[in-house]
Amino acid sequence: MKNIINLGTNDFGCNANLSQTLFNTAYSNFITTVRSKYPGAMIYCAYGLMLSGTGLTNAEAYLTALVSDWNNNKGDKNVKLLKFEQQTSADYGCDYHPNVSRHQKMADTLTAQLKSDLGW
Repeated sequence: MKNIINLGTNDFGCNANLSQTLFNTAYSNFITTVRSKYPGAMIYCAYGLMLSGTGLTNAEAYLTALVSDWNNNKGDKNVKLLKFEQQTSADYGCDYHPNVSRHQKMADTLTAQLKSDLGW
């Protein structure tokens, strides 16, 4: 079982200076819930696609710290960070969400990461 979680885009898009403590506490609680239902799952914390500037910088820093905490302090090496390349105007679908070609690029990024992590 693999779980890909891409949370925070709207949080950082509306409030680029969102509190790291609040964000990471809520996100970590969510991972705890997922982990309780799927104890052996690989969990990817994804970000980056629709963020830019301070929102992207903070999302990356917060999630890097969160994943490090899960790996090093909680002993869960199956929580990983997954950065998606920022989309461009050519990737826009409805209301700036990714179009079909951008979804394919995201799938390619995820596939490459899974191959690397799982030795496929």
